[in-house]
Amino acid sequence: MNIDNLFSLTLLSIKVDNWEEKKKNILDRSNNFEWVESINTNYDPHGGDLMDVQNIFSNEIKQIEETVEKELKVSGSWVERAEKGMYHRLHNHGQLGLSAICYMEFDNTEHKPVVFVSPWKDTFNGNIVLAESGEMTEGTILVFPSFLEHFTDPNQSDKVRTSLSFNLKIYAQTKAELERI
Repeated sequence: MNIDNLFSLTLLSIKVDNWEEKKKNILDRSNNFEWVESINTNYDPHGGDLMDVQNIFSNEIKQIEETVEKELKVSGSWVERAEKGMYHRLHNHGQLGLSAICYMEFDNTEHKPVVFVSPWKDTFNGNIVLAESGEMTEGTILVFPSFLEHFTDPNQSDKVRTSLSFNLKIYAQTKAELERI
């Protein structure tokens, strides 16, 4: 018997170097923005790289580029703060590119990480499949396809859960990909 996996979904997990310095930089920078919406975010659909992720996480983005063999550019970045009872509803970040989340303030004994919804239903019962990505810790960037639906459960802790999110646009395709078009 042969088993073929026709489709797969890859998530990347990268540990941030100089974490404490970068964490302070992002958190200080986020205090300069007005918080909007009920989930306490500084997201602005026209704001671009508000948090200067392209520069602050340049080493980590380079690692992602080397892994996916594509040149990437941050097309949007924002911070979300979830106080007790707050959550982020089901959503995605568009059909193209990659998205990322990095927990800035996250206690893995009290907070729950992002939950992903499989694009495929369970083969045997047709149910929706939910998954969390391994053990999330502060200072780890989780990269996933932008089309992947995801959400956060309500924060049940008195501690604030703060995350940095950003989108990565494919800035250049490989020569082989361009030749296939």
